[in-house]
Amino acid sequence: MTPDSFSSILSKYGKLCTGIMWLISTLIYFYIHGVVTELEAAKYIEEAQRYINTGSFSAPRFYFYSATIFIMVFAIKTNIGMLGVFVIQALLNLFAFTIFYKALTKIFKSSFTPILIIFYLLAFSPYQSWIVFLYTESVFFSAILILISVLILNKPDNFKTILLIIMVFFIMLISRPLGILFSVGIYLYFFYNANEKWKIIIAC
Repeated sequence: MTPDSFSSILSKYGKLCTGIMWLISTLIYFYIHGVVTELEAAKYIEEAQRYINTGSFSAPRFYFYSATIFIMVFAIKTNIGMLGVFVIQALLNLFAFTIFYKALTKIFKSSFTPILIIFYLLAFSPYQSWIVFLYTESVFFSAILILISVLILNKPDNFKTILLIIMVFFIMLISRPLGILFSVGIYLYFFYNANEKWKIIIAC
């Protein structure tokens, strides 16, 4: 197989390769760890149950971790259990990697380098193994990939795109409070892409 034909195959089946690699890595982490519901996860499960019973959290800070908690609330109320929470956050992670692959192909103008980057992230256990932990890291890391991808694939030249960026940033913010650190990058992104009139307004 020549390099050109290999690149052509990757270009045609890149998303499928991403999905297969994601599935294999997820099954491996699931086999090693199972669905982890202890330690930090137990705290969020307790908060989800509290929210169902009282309509509030034990402390305001949990609103900055509420993305995962609300997934748990949904899982408890629909009786799909903690395995269902894992499935939901896993599907979100799959979507994140799929759109991230699309963004990478826009940058590198090929499929080979994006596939290598995806493979590295999936194989890097300290990063990707969070997918089977019912902690806030799983949703947070997925939200980061989605936000980066949205910024790469779109320009803020219409209200729909701006609303999409704000929505993804909000999801990141309620995934973990560290999401606020991305506000500087988003501000610079809007400033860089704005016309001269809006640059003055944004700068002010």
